[in-house]
Amino acid sequence: MATDPNATDTTGATAAPADDTTATADDSTEGAGGYTIEIHVSADDTITVSVETEEEEDAEHEATGTEPEMMDAKNIREALKKVMEIYSNAGKPVDTGAAEAQMSEGYGETKGGGSAGGM
Repeated sequence: MATDPNATDTTGATAAPADDTTATADDSTEGAGGYTIEIHVSADDTITVSVETEEEEDAEHEATGTEPEMMDAKNIREALKKVMEIYSNAGKPVDTGAAEAQMSEGYGETKGGGSAGGM
């Protein structure tokens, strides 16, 4: 039996990508409400990255009774800047308001902008 070189093979390579696409679609967040990208930094500075659907993240927090402190970001660039600040600060969020207040206090300034010593 001769095979047509222009015919599409539905049992070989064509079937495999369809299966891969189906598996990927099951794991993807297309059509879902959102997703969470997590970066874990271990004590030995090993870094791992993972992603969870919004539903998985919500279920995780319901099970543990915890809620993460979220910080708003205007875009991905600002979000990554915040990630780098937290990483540089050994895992603690950088509170720019507190840092500015501490600096002002160090210079003896009050909220009114004047000197604490009052001349």
